[in-house]
Amino acid sequence: MRAIEFLSIDNLADLIFVICAFTIGELRNKNKSKIKVLIDFMMFFKHRI
Repeated sequence: MRAIEFLSIDNLADLIFVICAFTIGELRNKNKSKIKVLIDFMMFFKHRI
């Protein structure tokens, strides 16, 4: 069970990195819709859980 917990922590760290990457991408690319990226991320997060 601890191995699964560590794996979850690693996935969460990756998830945070993805959020940061999306945020930086949005700051650099104003053409994309921030709301669309947020929705895509929430869908991705739901599937991870």
